[in-house]
Amino acid sequence: MSQLHFDVTGIALLDLLGPEDVLIRELEAQLPGLKIQNRGNSFTLEGSSAQTTQARRLIEELSRMILMGMAPDRKAVVESALLVT
Repeated sequence: MSQLHFDVTGIALLDLLGPEDVLIRELEAQLPGLKIQNRGNSFTLEGSSAQTTQARRLIEELSRMILMGMAPDRKAVVESALLVT
């Protein structure tokens, strides 16, 4: 089991997490066994090394989408996960 810690800045967390954390929970569903926790802008990912790396890349990609003015939804999480995995 691997742990990865990082911060996400420059975006509104609600845009990244989704209402009631639905987007982050979808990301966990796309990578079974992965656990995502956040406290403010600090994220902790727990899972295999491959899962934590993929999840961080996906969170960074979703953050870029938000910075470009897009509003990710569950479909965007699923599609992005297919590209990253």
